Amino acid sequence: MDLSKSPYGQSKKVYPKKFGRDSSRDLSIRVLIRTIRRLKKEKVQMASEVSSMLRNQVAERASAKEEASILQEELDPRT
Repeated sequence: MDLSKSPYGQSKKVYPKKFGRDSSRDLSIRVLIRTIRRLKKEKVQMASEVSSMLRNQVAERASAKEEASILQEELDPRT
């Protein structure tokens, strides 16, 4: 539903609501936007760090598994 039109299909002007303290409201909106942007950056950085940690963990497990396989072959009496 298009809110910029009246129920009769005519265009109507949409004005933002006015508050007594527009400047403080604008400031709080700017602070919220800045906070959201900062949190988004932090989220991306944390995701990158977690991804890197998981890749390292997978590599370490693969290496340990390969080493265990080699040691098992050395201990296997049928070799």
